[in-house]
Amino acid sequence: MEVQRIHQVTPLAGPRRVTKDTTLNGYNIPKDTTVLMSMWSVHYDKEHWGDPEVFRPERHLDDDGKLIIDEWFLPFGLGEWKSNRFPLAKSLTASNLYD
Repeated sequence: MEVQRIHQVTPLAGPRRVTKDTTLNGYNIPKDTTVLMSMWSVHYDKEHWGDPEVFRPERHLDDDGKLIIDEWFLPFGLGEWKSNRFPLAKSLTASNLYD
């Protein structure tokens, strides 16, 4: 997971359409505007990760060694996979780490 955080599969999440007029950080974004999200800015956010430039695989584990599901970890962008496929990925990762 840490490798995917540091080296994203894609630099940008796929295009999304704003569903209602929105203000974000003082910018007005009209409804139906197409927006892209920088995956790098999410995975290297110092306020969230603390030391994002440091490779620390343990940041994804709790004190008992169990996987932490972090909403800021978006290796494949946003969308349907996040809710439908992440449990499968978690299961496969755990089985490969501990078998």
